[in-house]
Amino acid sequence: MEKSYKKEHSTTFYANELHITPGHLNRTIKSRIGKTTKEIAYELGFNAPANFSAFFKKNTKVSPSDFKLNQN
Repeated sequence: MEKSYKKEHSTTFYANELHITPGHLNRTIKSRIGKTTKEIAYELGFNAPANFSAFFKKNTKVSPSDFKLNQN
């Protein structure tokens, strides 16, 4: 995933990488923070979730998905 985040922006891609379904990925994220990744990106003023992911990674040096995994 670290190599793909700049060009791959679909939930399906990342779900496949994690060996889970896209629905499961979205439910997991929503259950942890109460919102989907798309909702969060738009609320922060990003016109696409991929733009938020790139911004997050640039400023924290970790992808949103890795950040989330490390919160457990």
